[in-house]
Amino acid sequence: MQALRYSGRVRRDGSINLPATMRHKLGLRAGDKVAVVVSPANGNAHTKRTSSEMPRTKQQRMNELLIHNREAHLTSKERRELEALVMEAQILTIEKAKRILKKARKQ
Repeated sequence: MQALRYSGRVRRDGSINLPATMRHKLGLRAGDKVAVVVSPANGNAHTKRTSSEMPRTKQQRMNELLIHNREAHLTSKERRELEALVMEAQILTIEKAKRILKKARKQ
């Protein structure tokens, strides 16, 4: 699955617009489903992530799905759920690495 990073604004109705270039790069058409991982891009959100760790319940669910995946017992819905959880874990890992690198550069 190809993934692209995009910063956008949430509209008053709660929707988020994907730029035409992103839709084109991903080959998306109207009505296609996409997996979306959302995190605040600035300090304006009401809730901020305070940890670089995935919540325990999500980690446990991802582990369950990974085991089912090894046994080839995933439904298409579970596969999409697993892909979203893996992407979230990867984003958290990258964010943590960036913080470590930034801290190391300050020393």
